[in-house]
Amino acid sequence: MKGLLLKDWKLIRSQKTFVIIIAIIACYSILAGNIQFGMTYAAIIFSMLVISTVNFDDQDNGMGFIFTFPISRKTYVLEKYVLGWLSMAAVLITGSLLAAFIMVAGRASYEPREWFSAGLGYLLTSSVLLSATLPFQIRFGAEKGRLVLATVFICIGVAAYVVLQSLKEFEVDISSITDLFSYAGVKEMVIGCVVLIVVMFGISILVSMSAMKRRQF
Repeated sequence: MKGLLLKDWKLIRSQKTFVIIIAIIACYSILAGNIQFGMTYAAIIFSMLVISTVNFDDQDNGMGFIFTFPISRKTYVLEKYVLGWLSMAAVLITGSLLAAFIMVAGRASYEPREWFSAGLGYLLTSSVLLSATLPFQIRFGAEKGRLVLATVFICIGVAAYVVLQSLKEFEVDISSITDLFSYAGVKEMVIGCVVLIVVMFGISILVSMSAMKRRQF
């Protein structure tokens, strides 16, 4: 797995100009006092960088070449998720340290709840993007994977709209459910998010491994 991680690190490093631009934008947002936007923006872009490594591997029959080495399909799938987790941790730590430095320097003032919600939102956004996207990229490849994923997201959006309209039509009050989140404490929110992230990644890894077993190179 170490060799795969080094390969992907070099692939991401080859896009250093793009990475630097994204880092500058995220840092500027945090410096300007908008930590939520900065962390969410970083979550989306850096998750896409991790996913792009699958696209690079898939180009010019690259997958077939990779598996000529003593690498199992299970190891390949797990490495992509480990890369995603390492990227999530690196961005979260960097963003938190930057926000702390800015607060100490007196450039911006963040409430603890605001700081906490930004970090939690970052973890959830990154987890949703990686767990939802990687199985499609691994199963269908770069081009077809994007089309299938876009179709799935459109279907989810349509289904969510239909459900909400149906609830309104039958006069079902969902405010009591949403109020539970507003009154939830820090402990409950952390436990809930951790459980949700673990479940999402667990399902995603199983689906990705099953998809990789069925792929032909």
